[in-house]
Formats: sequence, structure tokens, C-alpha cells
Amino acid sequence: MSILTAEQADELLEDTKGFRFMGQRFIPDSYIFSRLTGPYTKEYTGNQEQLPFTYIDSEFGNNRGFPRGLDAMALLGSERAVYWLDELNDSSYKNYSIQYNKLDSEFSNFSVADWNRNLYWSWLYSLQPLLNDYGSGYPTFMQTDAWQDKELSTSLSSWTELRHDTILYAKQSYAIEEELPFFRREMLEANPPERPEWISTYRA
Repeated sequence: MSILTAEQADELLEDTKGFRFMGQRFIPDSYIFSRLTGPYTKEYTGNQEQLPFTYIDSEFGNNRGFPRGLDAMALLGSERAVYWLDELNDSSYKNYSIQYNKLDSEFSNFSVADWNRNLYWSWLYSLQPLLNDYGSGYPTFMQTDAWQDKELSTSLSSWTELRHDTILYAKQSYAIEEELPFFRREMLEANPPERPEWISTYRA
């Protein structure tokens, strides 16, 4: 049994590059999710009695099979999202911190112009002020964990609407399988018999 490495995953992505007429658009959050799953983050190292949402166990080993919206919020600057990822064991993977730090370095170097290259990026950029910590000088209630959770939930809700609005033309993230499972091939005949009673009902 061979386990796919991050380098092999990159090679597979490189081999599948090609020209697409009106292809799906690149979006940064899908890029984040692709880099924080599968062979990039490797096996789970956390508490076996409290398995996280992102955990999958297959014949190829256990790994981070699903991303979380918290991943995107953390890289947009939310320390509270980082806290919840740690608290829920969703960051307890061998190479999660390595991949996260690479992405953090990449995203922290984006300029204002980079963040406003199109409406999708601008929407994500507009969420960043909600994810800041509020220190002294702000109202006391804004300095609480409950307020930060409320702001994080607001950001996640807005981001969910953004994903919903762009689901048809934005490039989605995929967790790479180390080996393709066997699928049974079947065919459904696309030539149903004509049913006069259906036609009359439809016309009525």
C-alpha cells in the first residue's frame, strides 16, 4: 500500500493543467482547503477518543479528509478561529502547522490591490475587520470571547453566502485520494417510452 505524498500530489496537479474555455475560476479559499487536506497535512496525531470533524479513516490511513470554514477565517486573521481549530482537534495533523504557516506567509504578503483584484477577493477582504481582536479602548463587551465568536459566526455566514452565489463557476476544492476505488459501471437508457397519460396531464 503506497501513500501519496504532497510532492506527488503537486505533480498530479501539474499534469492535469490545460486550457479551459470559460473554465472555473480560481478562488483563494478553495486553494486554502486543498492545501490543508489529504497528503499535505498527513495523518492525525490528536486525541483518538475525540476525533474531529475533519478526520477520515480509510484503508490508506487516517488523514484530514475535510476542510473547515474555520481554516479560511484563520488565514484571514481570526485568532478565535485558530483557537477553535485547536480546541476541536482539527489542527492535530502531522503537517498541518507546516502547511498553515506556508499559507499564512503567502497571504500576509498580499497587497490591498491583490485583495481587490475582483469582487470575490474583495468580499473576503471586507470580512477581515470583523475578525480582528478588540483591545483596550473598545467597549468591554467587545473584548469578550462571546463577542469574538459572534463576529466569527457573522463572517462565516457571509462567506457561506459568497460560496453559494459562486458555486457554479468557482473552482471547488478536492481532497486527493491516494488510490481510486472501484466503481460499478451501469447505464440508464435515455429513451423512456411515451406515456400519453403523462402528456395529457402535463398539457392540462
